[in-house]
Amino acid sequence: MTKRIIFIGGATASGKSELGVNIAKEIGGEIISADSRQVYKNIPYFTGAILKDEMKGVIHHLLSFLSEEKIFSVGEFQKKAEEKIKEICKKGKIPIIVGGSSFYFEPLIYKNLFPEVSQNKELRNELKEKSIEELFQILQKKDKRRAEFIDKKNKPRLIRAIEIAEELGLVPELKKEMRGDYEIFFIWLSQPIENQREKIAKNVEKRMGQGLLKEAEIVNKNLLKVLSPKEVKERFIKLGQAFKYIHDLWNEKINLDEFIEKTKVEEGRYAKRQNTYLKKFFSELPKQILKVQYDLLDKNYQKQVLKDTKNFLK
Repeated sequence: MTKRIIFIGGATASGKSELGVNIAKEIGGEIISADSRQVYKNIPYFTGAILKDEMKGVIHHLLSFLSEEKIFSVGEFQKKAEEKIKEICKKGKIPIIVGGSSFYFEPLIYKNLFPEVSQNKELRNELKEKSIEELFQILQKKDKRRAEFIDKKNKPRLIRAIEIAEELGLVPELKKEMRGDYEIFFIWLSQPIENQREKIAKNVEKRMGQGLLKEAEIVNKNLLKVLSPKEVKERFIKLGQAFKYIHDLWNEKINLDEFIEKTKVEEGRYAKRQNTYLKKFFSELPKQILKVQYDLLDKNYQKQVLKDTKNFLK
């Protein structure tokens, strides 16, 4: 019997986590988080990860399990997510993949997506000492086409692209071919950017009240046990958004109000990028996939989602 899987995509502050829980309660599902930051175990307020009481008893996977100094690649995510999908299906339940990044959705929908190039530890150690700007310049020299489309601020992706280009001469443009081992219902939650910014602002204020700053202090203390002060600062910047400005706050380069405002702006920019990538990703999904876009301004959208989900599972 063909497995059926539900994907829920939406940018920051789209309510995708809550929707995932509601669907899971209705259909007997378990959730797999597809988020590059929510894998870390000590920063739920920073990442906006769903909290235990919000899960309503629904089992969540790949959430809050990794130490903050670790780098979690999309390849590692693919391997772990596929294992969880098999486990969930074996129990007769429905896997629900919830996330805001098309980069994490792609390896679960398409096969042969990444070139099979092993990690080059010597090269990685050399590259990790370089700045993001230096890495981008190296990639431009090795593979102009890949440099044109890569996230220029993502150091792990830049290093991986250089690693592949070093091995193969360039990063090959692989043809996307849909996997045939399960049927997919892809739910995309969209909303006007003005509405999104308002929600983001409220979320930031809420997380500050929950203890985001205290959380950052604990993570900083833990990271200093295994990394140098310079590496810790770089790690916070890589995690992005609120943590991007945390050292400026601690060093009194900005005050608390400025920190909060910068965080809201940064998360708004991140959400805008998510919207751009998700829109393109959604439009290019193969016709075999059932895909529906839901407008969050529609008060009845959750009822419609549940109805469509049950029809998909018939």
